[in-house]
Amino acid sequence: MKRYTCVLMDADRTLFDFDKAQEQALKSSLRDVLAAYQKEFDAELLQCYRTISNELWGMYERTEITQP
Repeated sequence: MKRYTCVLMDADRTLFDFDKAQEQALKSSLRDVLAAYQKEFDAELLQCYRTISNELWGMYERTEITQP
């Protein structure tokens, strides 16, 4: 029988709902800011965040930007 020394798992969208976790984290972190401007968290804001985030991650992966 083959023995394994480790098992790697990709948790995003496999073991947990990454998109829902991302939405909840963003909602939580923006709660006070949105309240100060009397704004609501909505699908448009979430989509705007994801568009910008995806663009930045792509730039990071292509080494066009660095973490700092």
